[in-house]
Amino acid sequence: MTWVSINILVTCLAYLASTVVFMVYLLRFSDKWMYLGRILLAIAGGLNSIALLHILFAQEMGQVGVGSIVVLVVTFLTVVTYFGASLRYPIRIVGPFLAPVVTVVIYAVWEGARFTVDGKAAVVSVLTPVHIISNLLGLVAFFCAFIGSSLYIVQDYQLKKRKLLRSDGLRLPSQTTLEKLTTRSIGIGFPLYTIGIVLGGMWAFQGVHDGIAVRYLLGVISWVIYAFLLQVRLTVGWSGRRAAVLTIVAFIASLSVALVYLTRAVS
Repeated sequence: MTWVSINILVTCLAYLASTVVFMVYLLRFSDKWMYLGRILLAIAGGLNSIALLHILFAQEMGQVGVGSIVVLVVTFLTVVTYFGASLRYPIRIVGPFLAPVVTVVIYAVWEGARFTVDGKAAVVSVLTPVHIISNLLGLVAFFCAFIGSSLYIVQDYQLKKRKLLRSDGLRLPSQTTLEKLTTRSIGIGFPLYTIGIVLGGMWAFQGVHDGIAVRYLLGVISWVIYAFLLQVRLTVGWSGRRAAVLTIVAFIASLSVALVYLTRAVS
């Protein structure tokens, strides 16, 4: 294992530790677990930045692909944004949903770095950065929709139990607010994701990367789900628990495409 892969692995384990603590919080709703989970998430974010700086300044960029570097940047900025926004807005509850997603993504990056052949990344075409960035930006927007839908389901459960979840004296946003967040996030992410799907289709039909057709099929399925969600949300105002569940399923499908790409593609 190279030093790069070791750094990424340590980062992944730190994110995993915060995930475990956050899961305990969701079971007990004790503020001390939220506090500990946020501390571990902050430490993981710091390790994330160290791993990124090591790659960029230790002349070891050849040991990971461009896509992996971009993902490390996006995950770090996402964690920083979460902590920055939580100082102003009541979004601390987002932490238990953010940590497991980041953990899985960083693990995929580690797998990609671990299996890099001879430390050499594949040649990146001109369109590859556009494909990667548009997909990642789309995923970030879809992640916001995933958060909104997850919190909607939690809120729905709490309302049925006639007990609103409170953390550090902060109440969850209303279901109407969460619905608006989900719809707007899908509306922003869908065009970006479409660009990524179109460029991915070019490589799928040209056979540029081995096994890309399978990943592309999964990406198309997630794109169809998001297209359906956006259509029915904007035209007939479809909302509720079923729409939230379908939004979560669509995010898992689109995230799976990115994870398979990170573990199997070096560029």
